Amino acid sequence: VLSRLAPFERGIYEDYVANFWCSTSFFVKWKRLFGIRELRWLSLLATLAAASPSMIQQIKAPSSRGFLYALVNSSFAFYLFSFQ
Repeated sequence: VLSRLAPFERGIYEDYVANFWCSTSFFVKWKRLFGIRELRWLSLLATLAAASPSMIQQIKAPSSRGFLYALVNSSFAFYLFSFQ
């Protein structure tokens, strides 16, 4: 069941989702440079780095509008940089 929920063996841009990894694979061959384990960590760090500014801002000065921006930003960060 777990392998179906997180199919890491298929690759970083399975089904050619228009994300960062698929867009940059034209110039940088990610699968040749890194293994699956390194790509998982790289995508996790990129996702957290992209989502963290709005989260930190929300922690420092919470607001309802900031919360909505943080939700939108985290969803965009997950879509763009996650291991799909």
